[in-house]
Amino acid sequence: MLRKILYGNNEEKQSSVTDIEQNQILREIAQLLNERNPIGELFQFNIAVTDRATVLDKDNDDDNYEFPWFSFTLRNDGPNAVYFDINKNYLARKTSVQFNEEITIDFGKNKIQKLNLYCDSGETASVRIYAKK
Repeated sequence: MLRKILYGNNEEKQSSVTDIEQNQILREIAQLLNERNPIGELFQFNIAVTDRATVLDKDNDDDNYEFPWFSFTLRNDGPNAVYFDINKNYLARKTSVQFNEEITIDFGKNKIQKLNLYCDSGETASVRIYAKK
């Protein structure tokens, strides 16, 4: 609706926006602003990671992970490397954080809905996550 009104070629149609259309446009603008601006809350989690995937998401929110996140920092306290995937339903083993390393991921909007953490077979690690909502 917003794109149609803003980018439409028909000037007459643009000037005849109804109250219902205006309310819809305002809701869409509010949603876009909410996605782009963090709430300003910071959460810290200490998680033991094994070779079985630890899934952090809103469906497994027993520990109040407070998704969606705007950004997060993952600090690996070891002793082994930790792999992670963001917003995936499978394990890709493409991104790892080695012992004593940390990585910060910032999507620029609140789009982080899920985080999978796992180690190689037989290995474990302890991680700290600092998430911004």
